Amino acid sequence: AFIILLWFNGSITLMLKQAGIIEDFNLYSKTGLIILYTYFQIPLGVLLLYPAFDALREDWRESAALLGANGWQFWRHIGLP
Repeated sequence: AFIILLWFNGSITLMLKQAGIIEDFNLYSKTGLIILYTYFQIPLGVLLLYPAFDALREDWRESAALLGANGWQFWRHIGLP
């Protein structure tokens, strides 16, 4: 699927070339491989971390809010560690 969409004459590559966004794109270059790797690794990471985030208890968030923490502070000090 990536070869059809993103290789030298792929549909997305040709559209981006016609729009003038990119000049040359190679799927097997460093940039192309980073795009492919990221496409597969981000969903895998979400699937692996979902049970851990689901295990966070709601009373932890409520306790942090009662002590004056906003959402960013909750995730920085409680949720992510």
